[in-house]
Amino acid sequence: STEAVVSTQSTGGLVGVFITVGMFASPLAQLRIVMETESTESMSFPLAILVCLQSLMWWWYGVIKDDGYIQFPNVCGTVLGLFQVGVFLYYWNSKPKNVSNIMSNV
Repeated sequence: STEAVVSTQSTGGLVGVFITVGMFASPLAQLRIVMETESTESMSFPLAILVCLQSLMWWWYGVIKDDGYIQFPNVCGTVLGLFQVGVFLYYWNSKPKNVSNIMSNV
């Protein structure tokens, strides 16, 4: 029936949203190490830039298609990507702290 198809699409859409937001947030797992070492060696600047651009383009596509399942995760991806770029720029020229002591506590 039509209701079952709509329900399946909604469930699939929500699963896709959660997986996509998790994917965008995964590089932030390095945030603790970056802040403790004050070094961006564990982060990829090109990846952060590409996440921002890719998310922004997909968000715009979601706006054109008026599809919240495309818009929401990509707004999150854009914000998280901008946050990554901001962290990277903040610690860009910092002198790294002793990494061996910090890594042994992880």
